[in-house]
Amino acid sequence: MSVKEWLHGGFRETLPFDVEEYYEFFWIYHVWAFLWTYMLLLSSLFMTIAGAVGHWYWREEGEPIVGYPVVRSFLRLVSYQLGTAAFGSLLVSIIWMARITFQMAAKRLKVLRRMPAAGAVLCMIQCCLGCVEWIMKYINRNAVIVAALHGESFCWSAGRAFSLLMSNILRVAAVSVASMSLILMGKLFITAVCVLVAYAWLNAPGVSKNVSGTPVTTLVVVGMSAWLVARLFLNVYVVVIDSVLLSFFEDAKSDKPLPVTRHIEGWVQKEKIFDKDEEEDKEARR
Repeated sequence: MSVKEWLHGGFRETLPFDVEEYYEFFWIYHVWAFLWTYMLLLSSLFMTIAGAVGHWYWREEGEPIVGYPVVRSFLRLVSYQLGTAAFGSLLVSIIWMARITFQMAAKRLKVLRRMPAAGAVLCMIQCCLGCVEWIMKYINRNAVIVAALHGESFCWSAGRAFSLLMSNILRVAAVSVASMSLILMGKLFITAVCVLVAYAWLNAPGVSKNVSGTPVTTLVVVGMSAWLVARLFLNVYVVVIDSVLLSFFEDAKSDKPLPVTRHIEGWVQKEKIFDKDEEEDKEARR
């Protein structure tokens, strides 16, 4: 069954009007518009959080946090930076749509899939498109964060973010591994607590009478819902960590870094000294 037949629901023969052949490809526009809208909302969320973090990070020593940083960041996004978020989302949605279209085309070419060489080439192309999509999403996230911090265009922000990340690649790798590990443990902890609470509640004397057998389905639904909610909330911390990291890299290059930057730099140096002393102790023991 083709896409057109699926959309018509098998009633094409009884329709009171003629359906043009090119209507079959309208689904591409609708899917692409959905992906663009989704990425625009996600980029807007990144820029709002990054703007609030920048308001906290770039304030002078002793200066209080005035007003509502999140609300002010959202108003700046709507007034000045919505085009930046839309442009980055457009690039990601085009690559995303290209990968989806290629996957659907590859599924319809059943003859090529029977050939080992052609199947391997199709698999390699899909992997390459997936890597390009992931890289573009990563660049877009860091670009909109820098754009929220500096108020510049998408292209300038993407170049600046790439320069900052590449010049501090080891620090980025260390922070990414540590932060992702903590975020993963947080998701697992929240999910486990919710499942245990649901299990205890279902086995309560007043409730267990209405439950027959082990409520596996209920616990699975609770676990999946808890994981989804935990992921939504903890992703805010991921954006905050990236915003602080890029702000630190930016301010560390200046002649007069802010107190927050000096504090983070001192902690990093302390960790380096600790590691060096630990290595010297190991060598002395040998």
